[in-house]
Amino acid sequence: MFNRRALLVMAVCAVLTSSTAFAGGGGTKKDSTISVRNDTGAVSAAAVDPTPAFLALPPNATQAQIEAAGGKVINPGATADFKVSAGTYRLVASNGLVAGDTSVTVGKGQTKRYAFTNAGALVAY
Repeated sequence: MFNRRALLVMAVCAVLTSSTAFAGGGGTKKDSTISVRNDTGAVSAAAVDPTPAFLALPPNATQAQIEAAGGKVINPGATADFKVSAGTYRLVASNGLVAGDTSVTVGKGQTKRYAFTNAGALVAY
């Protein structure tokens, strides 16, 4: 059976649980997204704020090498999404023949979309 102490403990837990959710600034914050579409005819790789390992990948890098270096493989016509916090990032994409490099600024909850083209450009759309 419940006694006064058990009820008090349950009430304190309920108050603490609700106050910690409120203290977070209104609950969960929506992430921003940088989306990259591969408009080339070849498999491409892309990375946001690329690591030195990603920038040093060989032209014929495997999917495992690309992912280990922090990038994503994008098949022709496909899109890869990068979840990020609001801020400014360096976006790099390459298919081994051409490479594109641009700066992207996203706000809270925004999605910025870029197409990687045969000319090696990252074009906002």
